[in-house]
Amino acid sequence: MEHFTKQQLILLMLLVAFVTSIVTGITTVSLMAQDPQGVTQTINRVVERTIEKVNDANNGASVAAPAKEVTVVVKEEEFVTQAVQEAHDGIVRIKNKKDGALLGLGVIINYDGTIIADRTATVSFREYSGVYQGIAYDIVPDKQDKKAGIITFKFKDGVPPTVNPIRVATADAAAGQSIIAVSGADRDVVSIGIISSLVYESQTSDVLYAIDTTVSQDALLSGTPLMGLDGTLIALKIGKDAQEQDILMPIARIMAALDTLANTQ
Repeated sequence: MEHFTKQQLILLMLLVAFVTSIVTGITTVSLMAQDPQGVTQTINRVVERTIEKVNDANNGASVAAPAKEVTVVVKEEEFVTQAVQEAHDGIVRIKNKKDGALLGLGVIINYDGTIIADRTATVSFREYSGVYQGIAYDIVPDKQDKKAGIITFKFKDGVPPTVNPIRVATADAAAGQSIIAVSGADRDVVSIGIISSLVYESQTSDVLYAIDTTVSQDALLSGTPLMGLDGTLIALKIGKDAQEQDILMPIARIMAALDTLANTQ
């Protein structure tokens, strides 16, 4: 090597360094292939955590911070409170205008002020008043379905500016579903239970006729709305069956009867 020039020595050193780096790389790859899988996973986790920290540190830069899941705990009583409020805003207490006697409850289902009520409880009187949000209004019968036991009323002197229709459920009722009944002669009285069973028109029919609940019907006035936890109307206490028993009528059946009335009257 003493005969090598300075330039040749530098080239030799570069060659040795190059060969050494190649050998080192081959050796490292071979060892990684022989390592347990847990080692590779551990390295990957370290890299991922490092990236997350870098992203968090550069949150104001162009690199977006990783999305983080946030678990929100909502208590059932919060749903109940909201459902009761929605029912309250849509309930009308129907009275005989002559003596002020309470006949039953009705619910407003649209911004036209259409009130649905139980025909069997309200059909025998000439003049009616409806207490809505604490104010008494004159209301008049509009349409009725004797078979379904439904009657509708409208505000005589125009729809109140504060009218707030109740939201109607779009999904069918389900056994085991939580139910909230809002009744009461002069104030809201709340009962909570579940749908205990579904009653169909016949054993071979898939058309829902009525629902049974764990809430005692003795505590419910005629026309009482039954709400789901999402604040939508599931059923009304309307009409009687062949045995003169009160019916908790599903909202889908009620809306179908209203559609028929709209097309025939």
